[in-house]
Amino acid sequence: MPAVRYARVVGGPLKTNSYVISAGGRGLVVDPGVEPGKLLEAVRKLGVEEVPYVLLTHGHFDHVYFAAEVSEKLGAAVLVHSADLDLMLSAGLWGAVLYRRRFRVPERVELVRDGDVLRAGEVEARIIHTPGHTPGSVCILAGSLLITGDTLFKGAVGATIFPGGSRERLEESLARLASLPGDYTVLPGHGEETSLERERRSNPFLKGRGE
Repeated sequence: MPAVRYARVVGGPLKTNSYVISAGGRGLVVDPGVEPGKLLEAVRKLGVEEVPYVLLTHGHFDHVYFAAEVSEKLGAAVLVHSADLDLMLSAGLWGAVLYRRRFRVPERVELVRDGDVLRAGEVEARIIHTPGHTPGSVCILAGSLLITGDTLFKGAVGATIFPGGSRERLEESLARLASLPGDYTVLPGHGEETSLERERRSNPFLKGRGE
């Protein structure tokens, strides 16, 4: 099976990480908060011929703002956890000022839940529900990659001060990530990539969890 490749695209007012992951000519786009032209160029450069899904790790505006435009260009469905659907639909309330353009609600929205497995060519992506930053935050496990949105960063974790956030639930989610067997390249929603093993050893919010 071909290795899952990825491209990180940084953009938007909060320097959000969007990702294209692919294998065997098909792939997925994750968190389209970045200008559509940049994302579509990354899809082209990776040689991705078909993108059936645009996945949202959570519903905050900086991760979803261009979901409609990107999904329409690619002919893809937009996938979000049901607990963050309303948050995604309200992205324009916060994002319009920072993006300086109107938010469009995607036409094709489908709901995901914990344990769902999505397939796009040779890419097999498993959904892990990791509430805490938001009620419907998810991480995505695809090959050797773990896309964590705003749940886990290099040396830090997501804030729980926003409506729907929960420190207790975030701690449970972090324990679940820490207990995953093996190591993964961690692709966070902001900042640099890291590895799960590095975070187990050095991230003060992850050390000692999952043991």
